[in-house]
Amino acid sequence: MALDPLLILIQFGLGFVICLTGAMIPGPMFVVLIKTALQEGEKSGAEMASSHFLTEVVLMTLVIIGLGSISYFTSSSILNIIGFVSSFSLFAFGILTFQETRKLKQIEQELASPSEGGLGGFKTGIIYTISNPAVIIWWLTIGISTLIYTYLTWSLVGVVFWGIGHFFGDFIYYGALGYVIARQKNRINIEKYKIIIIVCGITLIAFGVVFLWLYGSQIDFSGFLIT
Repeated sequence: MALDPLLILIQFGLGFVICLTGAMIPGPMFVVLIKTALQEGEKSGAEMASSHFLTEVVLMTLVIIGLGSISYFTSSSILNIIGFVSSFSLFAFGILTFQETRKLKQIEQELASPSEGGLGGFKTGIIYTISNPAVIIWWLTIGISTLIYTYLTWSLVGVVFWGIGHFFGDFIYYGALGYVIARQKNRINIEKYKIIIIVCGITLIAFGVVFLWLYGSQIDFSGFLIT
């Protein structure tokens, strides 16, 4: 398959944006990032992002190995169903993003009085990726559905560039955020961050609409009906 720059850009962009909007949800990883940045310094965010992604590579590899055994699923109906599932996963995460704004008080308290001691950015990234249920939920919905679509339409080439985009999403966001938190300490404006979270939720829902429009309307459910 010839490398089409436009398609490479699309897969890179998809991996980047989906990862970025998920990373911005103020869940456990975000709170831990704040603690680690305050304890360990400016590089902790980039270290966490690197170990977080390396751990996720294992998940990606397992998915790809599994996909190799179902490579015959190349019909348009299967791809449409995958897109349909992706769309509703994106809707759900978009709504959850809005609800997660309630955790901003906890984040504000952590900024005001951070705890002492830590494991370092790299180790923390691995531990909290493995132990964070949100990561598993993300991979079982948005992650796996978009990765399957990428694999079935553009094979391993698409997966590689999707993965690169995913890494850059984590690295740029967590790296920049860790740097800013370490430098600015308790000067982070929580209200402005709340606006960013809301924008991320809207972005996820918008992606869901796009997936539903592209694939959902083309699904033929007649084969699944019991007669």
